[in-house]
Parts: sequence; structure tokens; C-alpha cells
Amino acid sequence: MNKTKIINFLNEHKLIIIILAVATFLRIFKLDFQSLWLDELYTMNVANPNTGFVDMIKDITIRESFPYLYFIVVKTFFICFGYESTVARIPSMIFGILCVFMIYKLGKELISKKVGLIAAALITLNQFSIYNSQDARAYTFYLFFVLTSYYYLYKFIKKPSKKEALKYAVSAGLLLNTNFFSVTNVLAQGFLLLIFLVFLIDDKKEKIENFKRLMLSIGVIFLFFLPNIYKFYLASQFYSDWIPAPTNGGVTLMIKELVCDSEFVLFIFGILVMFYFIKAFKYPNSEGITKKITDKRVVTFLILISWITFPLIILVLKSYLSTPLYITRYLYSILPAIIIILAISISEIQNNIIKYCILFLIIFSQFVDLTIVKKYYKVPNKTQFREASQLVIDNNKNNEPVYTSLKYWFDFYFKDKFNTIEKPDLEFVINEMMTDSTKIKPFWYTDAHGKPFKLSEKAQQFVDSKFLIDESFDGLDAWSRHFILEKDAVSKFDINQYKPLNTNNGDLAKVWIEVFEKEATSYKISGWGFLENIDSKDNKISIILVNNNEAKVIKCQQTPRTDITKAENKGLNYDNSGFITKIQLSNLQKGEYKIGVFIENKKEHKKGLYLTDKKIIIN
Repeated sequence: MNKTKIINFLNEHKLIIIILAVATFLRIFKLDFQSLWLDELYTMNVANPNTGFVDMIKDITIRESFPYLYFIVVKTFFICFGYESTVARIPSMIFGILCVFMIYKLGKELISKKVGLIAAALITLNQFSIYNSQDARAYTFYLFFVLTSYYYLYKFIKKPSKKEALKYAVSAGLLLNTNFFSVTNVLAQGFLLLIFLVFLIDDKKEKIENFKRLMLSIGVIFLFFLPNIYKFYLASQFYSDWIPAPTNGGVTLMIKELVCDSEFVLFIFGILVMFYFIKAFKYPNSEGITKKITDKRVVTFLILISWITFPLIILVLKSYLSTPLYITRYLYSILPAIIIILAISISEIQNNIIKYCILFLIIFSQFVDLTIVKKYYKVPNKTQFREASQLVIDNNKNNEPVYTSLKYWFDFYFKDKFNTIEKPDLEFVINEMMTDSTKIKPFWYTDAHGKPFKLSEKAQQFVDSKFLIDESFDGLDAWSRHFILEKDAVSKFDINQYKPLNTNNGDLAKVWIEVFEKEATSYKISGWGFLENIDSKDNKISIILVNNNEAKVIKCQQTPRTDITKAENKGLNYDNSGFITKIQLSNLQKGEYKIGVFIENKKEHKKGLYLTDKKIIIN
């Protein structure tokens, strides 16, 4: 290809190239920012390159709800590029970008290039699509083959031939190897093929030929699906006890999450959908059956409506008659059809100024909703298994036991570094210690995925009397705690390094004691503190008890305080500034103890001691 041809190609396709460049950036940017969540950890474990393909197939059959193809692809990526979370998400990212290109191709084929470009622009900024493009699951594979199969379906309808029948059959066969919900898509496509290639054909000879082509497609599709038949049977017997029962308005909520839950964008989308149906209802009748088949608008309408309604109807019936399936990602396949309807409506606005204003408002609003309202690239939106694990990895120097109810999932991060023991919950661990005192030892507990840190009153009292929490993490749907023995919570502190003592000693610290309460056998102390002009992420906070020339360190549990970051408004992160502890009076001798707060940041080589006006007096 010479220089002139390249320039002509770029000029002719510059808009889709720009759209694809933006789509690529939005899907690559911060690809590994979010932790792997529960389902992604399934992917990591099932596609582990250190296990054989036979073991993987067995594991998928037992544990997974997807067919085998996606995991074979991911395992191959692991073997070639390394066993990392970023590598796991690359296939989804690639197919997420290909979805943008494929919706352009489909929109162009169904109606016009303009429709294809608008559809590509809309899906580029769709948050649900970006999310799935950064998720180590098979959903972008699924969506890509949904789009590809509909592309070849339309070509098959438009020009029935053995060649087109085979192209469609291969794309539909691959579709069935990505997600078992694709059966609903293939049923919808089969319905369309029967309508357009058999029932609406008057010529008997042509009808027979089309039926033969249809049978050829079914045969090829069946061969592709054959390896998954047993797996499909197992999936069909699945009962979801974790999915809520269907409710009125549930489908509407799923579609809002799928398309965009910004009220302004939804308002515009609602108008555009009504506009499309009003225009469709005014399509004139055509004389002769051939015109009905070749009328792009009619064919497109039937394709899009069946594309949306078949999966919806089957999902609703299955949810009410068998097992609940009201999960937005199960409806992911209908998203392109909705977007193409919106693209057609925008393209049919006659006034160009209004048309491009509407398009700009939608794209701008989607971008604002993604980056500013939802803060997609700034705040966690997946269960923080990684961060909960990292606290244990960084601080479990004594190789103390780590308890969790989700060993299979946390093991990916722990990688056999610790003695990880599966228990139903923290309450179970504490009850074991209450019945067997020999088990009262320092330990870690971490959990996630709808299992919050919670204890009964009796168990909490036991913990308060025997343990102190000195390390903790509370994140999105995940948490970790380090329980140390009460007697190990107190140690000596070299106070001489700061004499003569002032309010602020060493590096400047800002501290506030919010709770200072005497209980029956202890003092409860909580508040916040940070070193001035230093990010609090790596800060460690302790309570210091100063008694004459001696001092003791009491370890604290640090707690997140996003309110302090907002209140200080200095462009620094003070989220890790909260602290809470209990001081057992039995650990103190008679005397007067001044309360200090010691904050150390070893990474920045900074530390400061702040002496408060609080005192504990033991008579």
C-alpha cells in the first residue's frame, strides 16, 4: 500500500479511527486499578497456567457457569505473557475494543455508515461496556460474537447462499461457546431466519433451497456447541440462592444500569426510543413479498426488536418459574440493539444543528457521568480482595494463622505464603477459642463479598478482654483484622528522644481526641491524627502513656477517615488518619499517665509525638 492509498484510507475512515482510539484509551487506562473480584478470581484459579488443560476442563465443569472457550484463551495468555491480573484482563479489553468496531460494521450494514459511527461513539463511553472490558470474565467475548453473528445473519438474510450460511453458522457457533445465555440470542436469530428465508418466500424452489441452507447452518452450529452440551445441562439445573427474587420494575432498573443511569441521559434516550417507534409505525406497506425482505428499515426493526425481546422474555420467565436471574450482566447482549435504535433515531433528525447538539450532549453527559459523577477511574467499584490481602502480606511477619471463609479466592493473593485456614466466619473462630483456651493466640481474619466484620455481643466481649486489633483494613466489600493478645499490645517507648516535652515533639502533627471514655475495666480512646503535609497512607499511629521518665506504647487500630481529607482540603490524602484503642487498666501501675499520640511514617522518615491534655490516673 503506497503513501497515497494510506492517506486516502485514513481520510475515509478517520472518524471510526478516532472513535476506536478513544475506546482503546478508556479501556486500557488504569486496567489494573481495581482489585480482582470474586468472579475474576475464579478465572485466575480456573485458568492457572500451572495446572494442565484436563484439570482446567474438570474445574470449569464443576465450578464455572461459562463454556470452555474463554478460559482456554485466558490460559494461553497466561502461558505467553505471565500469570498476572493485568494479563487476565487483556483479552476482555481487546474484545471490548473489537465490540466498538463491530457495532460500527453492523450499524453501517443495517442502515448507514452514519448510524454505525453514532452507535460506535455511544458504546465507546458506555460505562457498563468499559467495566466489562476491564473485567477478567467472558462478557466482552460474548458481546463481540453477538454482534458478529447478527452481522452475518443480516448478510445471510440479504443474500441467501451456502457461503453466507456457513459464515453465519460459524459466528453463531462461536457465540454459543462464550456464554450459555447466548442460546436466547441464537433462538431469536433462528426465528428471524425462518421468517425471512422460509415463511415469507412464495417461490417453492427458493424456499426449499433456503431451508437446506438453514439446516446446514443448524448442523454447523450444533457441531460447535457439542463440546458444551453436558456443561449446558449442568448450568440449566443451576439455582441461584444469592440472586434476589424478581420484582416489578426490576427489568427497568437493569436496563438503566446497562444503558446509563444518569437521569439527564436517560431522559434524552427515552425521547429517542419513542421517536424511533413513531417513525417505525409510519413505515408504508410494500407491495410484493420481495420488497418486504429488501426494505432495510423493516428488516432492521424486526432484527432489533427480536434481539431485545427474546432474551428479556426468557430471563423473566426463567426468573419467575425457576430461578431468579435478575442480574444486569445477563442482559448484556441486548445493549447493542438498544444503542443501534438510539443511533438510528439520532441519524434521522433532519436538522443537523439539532442532531449534532443532541449527540454532543449525550457523549458529554456520558463522559461527565463516567469520570466525575461515578469517578470510575478514581474510586473502587469491585470487591477489594487485593487490598485486604495486601495488609496481611505486608504485616504478617510472624506467619500467624490467617482465617477466612473464602480461602479458594484469597489464595490467589496469598500464594501459600501463610497458614491460611478456612472457617465459616469470625464468630466461629472466636467460639472455638472460648471453648478451648489453648487456641487463644494472635491471628488474622480476612473476608469479603457480602461478609462484613460482625460479632455477637458475647463474642465481642471475649475479644475485648483477650485481644487488641492493631492492623485493620475496611474497603469496598472486603476487610481484614489482626488480633494480638492484650498483653502484647503494650511495650516500652523511648521518651528521652523528645525531651524536654512540648505539645508537638519531632515532626509537626495534627491530632484530635474525639472519644476518651472510662469503662468498667478500661479506657476507650479514639480520634484522628496525621503528620502535617505528608500523605497518611503509610502512617502508623500509636497511643503513648507518659509516666514521669517512662513511657509505654499502646497499639491502635487505624480506621478510614475520608472526612478528614475533605475537611483539610490540602490536596493530600489523610484517609488513613483515624485510630481507636482500648487500654486495659489492669496493665497499668499506680500513677498519672499523660496521653500522647505517636505518628510514624517510615517511608518518608518522619515521626512526631503529640501530647494531649488527656490523663489516666490509677490510684
